[in-house]
Amino acid sequence: MAKSGSLLENTKVDTTMELFILDSLQKGEHVVIPDFGHLELKTLGARRTVLFIPAGGGDSFLKVVPAAIEKEKKDINALYRAISLPLKEGKIVNLPKVGVFRPITRENGEVHVSFLPSSYLRNLLNNGGEEVVEVVKDEVKAEVVTKEPLELRKGPIIPPKTTEIKKLPIIDVDTDKTQNEIEVPQSRNISGILLVIVAVIFVAVIIGTIIHSRHNKKIEAQSSLVLPKANSESIDLTALALQHYGNSAFWIYIYQANMDKLKSPINIPQNVSLVIPDLKNEFDVDITDSMEIQRANILTDIVLNNNNTNK
Repeated sequence: MAKSGSLLENTKVDTTMELFILDSLQKGEHVVIPDFGHLELKTLGARRTVLFIPAGGGDSFLKVVPAAIEKEKKDINALYRAISLPLKEGKIVNLPKVGVFRPITRENGEVHVSFLPSSYLRNLLNNGGEEVVEVVKDEVKAEVVTKEPLELRKGPIIPPKTTEIKKLPIIDVDTDKTQNEIEVPQSRNISGILLVIVAVIFVAVIIGTIIHSRHNKKIEAQSSLVLPKANSESIDLTALALQHYGNSAFWIYIYQANMDKLKSPINIPQNVSLVIPDLKNEFDVDITDSMEIQRANILTDIVLNNNNTNK
């Protein structure tokens, strides 16, 4: 959900940058983060993940990268502008489909970078590839069976059975009686078809009404949440997150979904109507993934730090 004045503007990156990183990692290539290190695909048991490997020594990591063609140089320059520069400024870089880079300044002034891969990247590495392989195997198998020559198949060749075409008796339709006997079954068939069509339309209308009703209820439930007056029991964003998502750490997403109404995550106006977002569809967050809790805590630090800075 894009909002003007977002507190995470410093982490926004062109979508093509994320696609470049995901494509390189799936090919098994290292993704260079200039002056800091590189991302590397690792297999841990039956699972695959991505680790951030820091550059060794005090020299720029670019010096140990072999001579690159023009396109690779452009990619490295883009990574430097989008990731390395913000990290040097002490900013957290959030790539929703890749992960979160977080700079930590040590006592000697050196910047250490920690990397937390996103749930989207982990699912892509551990689930996306297996399904594609299975489909390809089935298609190849089917193609081999279909193209097998007839003379190489085992067993005798059995010609297809032929069916006898029985001639129907000729009906004399000269009399009125025979003509009526023919027309009655045809009219009954037409009536039966019309009855089936009406029944199908009736069922479709009922299903459409149910779906529409559920959709309206969902919209009403999202937009009708109003905080109580000051005299009644107070409800804060963490309590709302615990009630709707089962974990108070996800309050940051409720705040981001209502930034046009809330000037602060702490001081909530009276009787304000809040939208409770669908985290999976709007923020690509799986509330059953424990790693998403850590990511929510990182975003919370960003919000609170910026809020304290603006005061």
